[in-house]
Parts: sequence; C-alpha cells; structure tokens
Amino acid sequence: MRAWWITVLILGWMSFHLGCKKQTAPTISAEEAIAARSHFERHLMAIGAGSVGIPHTGLKMNGSMEVMGQTGKNLFAIEQKIPNLYYVRISLSGVGVFERGYDGQQFWERTPRGSRFLSKEEVASLESTIDFQRWKNHAQWYPTITQVFETSFGGELCTALKVQTHDNREETLFFAKQSGLLMGIEKSGETKSVVRYGQYLPQGDIKMPTYWEEKTGDIHKIWRVEQLEWDRNEVDFRPPPSLLEERR
Repeated sequence: MRAWWITVLILGWMSFHLGCKKQTAPTISAEEAIAARSHFERHLMAIGAGSVGIPHTGLKMNGSMEVMGQTGKNLFAIEQKIPNLYYVRISLSGVGVFERGYDGQQFWERTPRGSRFLSKEEVASLESTIDFQRWKNHAQWYPTITQVFETSFGGELCTALKVQTHDNREETLFFAKQSGLLMGIEKSGETKSVVRYGQYLPQGDIKMPTYWEEKTGDIHKIWRVEQLEWDRNEVDFRPPPSLLEERR
C-alpha cells in the first residue's frame, strides 16, 4: 500500500495520468472557441506577463508539501530554464528523495528504488508541464476547446474551459471572472485529479501562486512556496551518470 501511495504522490503531482484517451466533439462554434482563448491572454496580463509570456529565462523555487493525514515535513525544489529544461526534487519524510529531470533530450527519474528513463507516452503527458512559457503556448498544449461555461470553483465565480490536450486528454480550466487568474485545473482519467491555485503574490515583476492544493483520488496534498528566484539555476538537468552508464 505504501508503494502505491508513493507512486500516486509523485506521478500525480507531475500531471501524469494514463487514463483512457477520448476525443470529444466541440459543443461550441469555431468563432466561440477563438473568443474563449482570450481567457489565457487575460491570465497572462493578470500575472504581469502580457502576450509575450514570462520575461525571464528560468526560475528556481523551493518550499514544503503536506500530505493530509501523514506526519513529517516534506520538501520540494523545482528549477526550470527556457525553453523546457526541467528539474524537480521531492524529499519525503521517512521515505527518501525523488527526482525527475529533462535536459532537452532525455526525461529521467531517480527514486530510492532506482533510476530510469521515462517512456515516450509518459514524456508526451508531461510536455506542457515542463514548458516554461506554457500559458503563452496555450494553443499548442490545448488545441481544442470543447465547451465554455460559468461555475463556482473554490468559492469564486469562474469561467470554465473544457479542453482537449495535445495528447488527447480532457481537462477543465477555471479562470476567475473578476481577476482573470487561473484558479485551478481538473483532469479526467481513471483517477480524477483537481488542482486549486491560491495566494497569487508578486515575485519580482510577476505574480505567481505561492500555495496550491491537489487532490488525486484519496490523496490530498498542500504545496507552499517559500522562495522563488527568477533567472537562476543551480542544477545540472542532465541524467545521472550512473543512468547513462546503464544505457550503454
């Protein structure tokens, strides 16, 4: 049971869901879908980025992660660099360290149980997550908008966009009607996942969520950002040398 929980914890946060891929016919016209994309632009304006995207070359952030019902303090660190270099490290209390990284060519993972390269299907599901300019490139990662409606999300009135992702998965994005900020994402699949963003605070010239909650099945996690720095990277995004040796 503990091994299953660890898998859900790590892969759930990384937005990796291998549910059934579905094609959903749009219920709105092409013109309405084009108009709906203004919500992505409004979000970029609300965080201070504008249509050109985030005006930085990378970021480094760290903080803590709480798993409801579990004891101990868990820590995380994330680094990104344009266009899509990515590294995440999660230290689980009493369990060990979990890492994932992408160096522009290879996506790798290292856990207390071993190291490996990710499969093509896993990489495809993570491509949008590792894009530093994800919201500027919304048309690439969310090529089809199937429905637009108003609803309450996290106690706030939102415009919801039901979309088809680049790898044919269904998601619903919730944008606050008043501020335009992205308030959360609901992902369909064998296990439903919901992320709710909060506490958008200025980090230099850009507002970023410094708190978010994620529920994947029965697992409820709370993430808190304690430090964020722009244009700074300290990690080597490349796979561990031991993993490269195993491939030879």
